Amino acid sequence: MKPESHLETPIIATIQHMFLQNSAPRQRGNLAAPAALLVILVTLMVLAGDRMSALESAFYDFLQKQHAATASERIILVDTTAANSNSRFWDIGQFEPVVDALNAAGAALIVPLHAPPANTQLPDIGQLTALAELEKRQRKGRDSAKDEALAKQLAGFREQHVEREAIAATVRKAGNIVLPIITRPTRQALEDAKDECRRFTVLPAGASGAQSIGKTPWIREAGGTLSLPDVLCTGVANTGYAEYWPDTDGVVRRNHLLIRSGQRVFPSLSLAVAQADRGNANLQFAGAFNLSIDEETINTGPEFTSLIRYYADSDKQQTFRSISAQEIHSIEDARTLFENKIVLVGDLTGETLRYRTPFGNSMPMPILVATTLSNLLQMDFVSRPNWLKSAELAILLVIGVVILLSAPALSINRAFTVTLVLAAILLTIEAYVLMKHGIWLQLVTVTLFSVLSIGSIQTLASLREARAYPELGSSTSNVPASNLIEEDELDLEFSVLRQQQPTEETKRSLYNIAMTHGKRREYAKAERVLSHIISIDTDYRDVQEKLKTLTGARKKKQSRASETGTATDQSIKQRVRAAAKPDEQTLGRYIIEKTLGRGAMATVYLGRDPKINRKVAIKTIALAEEFSSADLEAAKSQFIREAESAGRLNHPNIITIYDTGEDDDVAYLAMEYFKGKALNEFTQPDSLPPPKWVIELTARAAEALHYAHSQGVVHRDIKPANLMYDAATDELKITNFGIARLTDTSRTKTGIILGTPSYMSPEQLAASDVTGLSDLYSLGIMMYQLLTGTTPFRSDSIPKLMDKIINESHPPISDIRSDLPADIDVVLSKIIAKRPEDRYQNGRAMALALRDLCSTLDT
Repeated sequence: MKPESHLETPIIATIQHMFLQNSAPRQRGNLAAPAALLVILVTLMVLAGDRMSALESAFYDFLQKQHAATASERIILVDTTAANSNSRFWDIGQFEPVVDALNAAGAALIVPLHAPPANTQLPDIGQLTALAELEKRQRKGRDSAKDEALAKQLAGFREQHVEREAIAATVRKAGNIVLPIITRPTRQALEDAKDECRRFTVLPAGASGAQSIGKTPWIREAGGTLSLPDVLCTGVANTGYAEYWPDTDGVVRRNHLLIRSGQRVFPSLSLAVAQADRGNANLQFAGAFNLSIDEETINTGPEFTSLIRYYADSDKQQTFRSISAQEIHSIEDARTLFENKIVLVGDLTGETLRYRTPFGNSMPMPILVATTLSNLLQMDFVSRPNWLKSAELAILLVIGVVILLSAPALSINRAFTVTLVLAAILLTIEAYVLMKHGIWLQLVTVTLFSVLSIGSIQTLASLREARAYPELGSSTSNVPASNLIEEDELDLEFSVLRQQQPTEETKRSLYNIAMTHGKRREYAKAERVLSHIISIDTDYRDVQEKLKTLTGARKKKQSRASETGTATDQSIKQRVRAAAKPDEQTLGRYIIEKTLGRGAMATVYLGRDPKINRKVAIKTIALAEEFSSADLEAAKSQFIREAESAGRLNHPNIITIYDTGEDDDVAYLAMEYFKGKALNEFTQPDSLPPPKWVIELTARAAEALHYAHSQGVVHRDIKPANLMYDAATDELKITNFGIARLTDTSRTKTGIILGTPSYMSPEQLAASDVTGLSDLYSLGIMMYQLLTGTTPFRSDSIPKLMDKIINESHPPISDIRSDLPADIDVVLSKIIAKRPEDRYQNGRAMALALRDLCSTLDT
């Protein structure tokens, strides 16, 4: 009989139940209050715009520090700090030797970062001489001191003129110098400047003239007029603006690639250098927020800015190579160092202009220029496209809607977990997009909104629950956190504990589970656990009081249980009718003699069939206790079908089912009475049976399962407790056929796992089809335990145990018992292979392999 698929999914249903929704979900109720909370949060965050921007920037700075990008090796810094303090860089005696040495070494471009001399208009030297002679004749004999002063002034003009011409000649001769444009405090228009200076301005594609600037997107304007000395205009390779604007917190994060001055637009110095490095490639606008250089598009954000990608080594130090100006002349192989390099010449350690960056408060301007230049050379800058704000708003709205619909139904612990996971996902996405793709997607605001909104909605829900259940809330508030089981294990732990002996430790663990459910407002589950505690100990702690607090509907039922016996036994005993004799009780036609045992769902009685005076074991299941009224009829039909299937089995190693029936919602099986002991009594490490005995019994069980599988019946719960052995007759019996399928149905309906995960096959845990090969796997696990005293997979957490069963290999038996041959590991590895197709394909083949193995053992 092929199992129905919807009954084969208890494990996966429970896992989904735990992780996708609240195991005892609250009612969402009216969403008006949570929605109002979210609106208030959004409003407050909008009003705190600057502070939110500061948080975004702080996380951006943190990510910058973690980034391991490498700067361009083509950039070298020449430090002029140690030069003669009495001289200036633009003195011809210092400027010309540095330029000549660098060009001799093969430098591709030279970028002096010292401000060029002012653009003063010098009189023609001939005019100055004529004026001086005229003044001398007019004052001849009257004031020789004035003549001498005029002569000295004339000599100064001549010296300044000669020096300026020498610098200009050096620049023209080099042909590879890119100069910074400085801001003059005047607002004079650039129309009076020479055409040579104008050629370095940027115009929109296909436009010309000053009027075209009105057609370009908005560009940040410099504080004064940008200019360059006329005498230098004809000789430089390119020019660019060399200053940076910090954000509102004073940290420089952006490089303005274009700067406006009057009716003209200039490139930044780093962009001008990159343009010159490409042979002064054409630089044009390419759309509203893009630039095109040499047909390569640079994606920028508003104001034509690119976010700076900073570089640092493992010690958070700048990675650009630097050398002092004095060392240039003493290097033996200068060409190796400078050939095809871009050399930035400036003051690195002296009184230079310094900027605040994510790496500190004192980055010299030469290093900042080198950083932005490296970004452009490697196209390694960070951008913030204009569409990002819309994307961020959409993400916030989607998350807000999801939180509004789901957060009110989450328990506190689950909400806390969801919040942490969601925050981690959002921040990880931002980090990945920034570091991998160079796009700053700002998700810190969305993360903070998620945390605050879930927290606010949970607080509101807690206040509602406190008003609805004041007594329970106060009674569970003092449960020690150290005694509580993690939420994702509660259902599974309860399932396992239900099957254990009712020791003090078991009852204490169950009580803690119930208190945890109550603290999380999972009242349906708390009620179920408390009911089970009463079924094994009606006077345990204050269980009766807490159960009455949970629901008034249970008061009378639990009160009767406390007066007459256990809750489960009471529900069954109420259905056991009096027989003809006053001292006898019956169930169906069977006379009940005594109780043999009690399990998680069932109670077993010793009964007698009065018609043929035969002893029988009667297993009863209170269906009304396990199924809701809506599912009860379906459960009865399912039980009867499974019992009929199992009743067809007729094998010497399988407990025979004689009869099945139902008496006032109590389903029962009348089966063969067997006096043997369950094999779980032989699993203690200090009292293990002989290996040969274990393997022989396992072979018998395999043959019995082969017969059952051939009849279309799968057991689904093979474990030592379901195999019995009578030493007096040397008989082995498999019991509980037909019960496991019904518990599959129960656990699917209730969300509770009934069964022992240690013996379940990987496909059973993964909710795949359970076949006879799953029974053989469980039998192999049982054999392993009987040989070693432990199951092959163990863990202090049920989810971890499930993961081990599905993914990890078992420890070889020969590593635990040196007295057993390695052949046992070979056979057992095939029995408990992860994939069903790798196992013995039927019980008979498994039994043959086991008996071959058994023949090699002495004991």
